[in-house]
Amino acid sequence: MELRESLRTVDALVECRSVIRDYRTGGEITRALPSVTADVWTEPVFEWWEKGLLTMLAMLGLMALFDRIGRAKDWSTATWPGRASIGVLVLAFLYSLAMDRSVLDLPDAIAWIAALGLHFRLLQRQDRAGQGKRWNGAVHTIGALLLTAMLAQCLYHLIERADLWNTSWAGVVYLIAGCAMLALLTRWAGRAAPTGPEGLRWPLDPHARAYWWRAGSVLAAMVWIGALTAAWFAEGISDPLPYLPLLNPIDLSVALAFVALALWRQMLGTAKDPRGLGQALAGNTGLGAGAILAFVAINGIWLRTAHHFMGAPWDYSTLSDPTVLTGFSILWTLMAMGLMLFARARAMRIPWLAGAVLLGVVVAKLLFVDMGQAEGWARIVAFIGVGVLMLLIGYFVPLPPRKGEDAPPKKSEENA
Repeated sequence: MELRESLRTVDALVECRSVIRDYRTGGEITRALPSVTADVWTEPVFEWWEKGLLTMLAMLGLMALFDRIGRAKDWSTATWPGRASIGVLVLAFLYSLAMDRSVLDLPDAIAWIAALGLHFRLLQRQDRAGQGKRWNGAVHTIGALLLTAMLAQCLYHLIERADLWNTSWAGVVYLIAGCAMLALLTRWAGRAAPTGPEGLRWPLDPHARAYWWRAGSVLAAMVWIGALTAAWFAEGISDPLPYLPLLNPIDLSVALAFVALALWRQMLGTAKDPRGLGQALAGNTGLGAGAILAFVAINGIWLRTAHHFMGAPWDYSTLSDPTVLTGFSILWTLMAMGLMLFARARAMRIPWLAGAVLLGVVVAKLLFVDMGQAEGWARIVAFIGVGVLMLLIGYFVPLPPRKGEDAPPKKSEENA
């Protein structure tokens, strides 16, 4: 029996050696044309970017051949190189970025379709054979993130074709790609969250969690950070279209991020076995992160509106501009009023207390910042506007009662 296994291993080694000898990938890819004269350099047959694509296809092709031979000869060692296919794809993608090539270019697109096909075929064979289940789960996660980067590069290619590099359209490319992939994973792989992957087709069975939780959590963090950064720092140049509040690339992409994050968080709430972090994100932690993003996004809308329509600068002095300071005071008071009205309607104390804290911040800002920075009409508008709104809040939006306490009578009932 041992002699038979040894002979089978020798036969597999001989076949693999003949395959490598006949394939001769490295020599063909790096072949150069002979020079005409002695003082002329040899000319390579393939460009540098073509060598990268050919090397990627050659390595994946060899991995597929070794995997086929290993399974035909029942020699598991020959299938091991196929587990590194994701590394080949990542390195080839980084090399294409360095060569300033896009996935949408030709013949790059054909090479990438073939490479991704080989990669997924290798993964499918390994999963069916039950090999490296935990490692394959990580490979599926990395693959989803790699596809997100490819989608972003495709969008960058379109930005370059439209000559929009100096606008905010180019700044939200990665955010839009992350939102699109997060929403796709939520709707596609998120089906397995409530019930588990049983009964679904490959690759969701058995790797659904690698998509909706591992890749989804990374994408959700990237989308949240990207939306926060874009909402606060982006100037909102929407050329060739005019700037319109809410209808510009920054505000639209931030709104898209809200939708993608809300769908993902809703899916986490239905998960069958939520882990610690997933349970927190589906609860108050996720609500807090969304509230922070909403607060920054609303303030960013005001900053860009003041810059484009009221002449406020867009540099280090923006936050000290009198118009911006006055707008912040009124805006924060309106936000506090909205929180308190929401708390009153839902009989919730925490949003009301959050609104009260925000009102305290507004008062402190009026006394310690606006008194020294704002002048003339800006100071008058800030103090009068905030004062009127605070009177309305105090009259119409009292503190909701604690649970178990009777609600205070309404003003109309008191007058009666």
